Amino acid sequence: MEFDPNTNVLTISLRRTQTTAPFGIEQVDVNRDNVFLAAGLTNNALNLPADNTVITVRRAGKEKQMRVRLFVEGEAEFSDGFETSRRTAAFFGFTTGRRFVLRFNQITRVLEIRSVGGK
Repeated sequence: MEFDPNTNVLTISLRRTQTTAPFGIEQVDVNRDNVFLAAGLTNNALNLPADNTVITVRRAGKEKQMRVRLFVEGEAEFSDGFETSRRTAAFFGFTTGRRFVLRFNQITRVLEIRSVGGK
């Protein structure tokens, strides 16, 4: 949102795609296989949809439907990473501590994950 005090106009714009700085995978111990758990700063930067919303996650030609889970307030609120299950980490080739570039498209609800330096 942007407010122009000269004209008294409030402009509301939808950010269709938000590309972020690299984020790391924090842990691979989420219990449910279809969950993408986003830390506070990751969620804010990507402007992810509401908790429990289904999104499509893509990486290196692989695709999976997952539910967004957001950390509760005070829990990893200032962290900049994400977590998932061991099975999902193996499917996408995630390694704990490794950094990735995340891009979320709000219209298509597709989260693309690329390795840092990858195309």
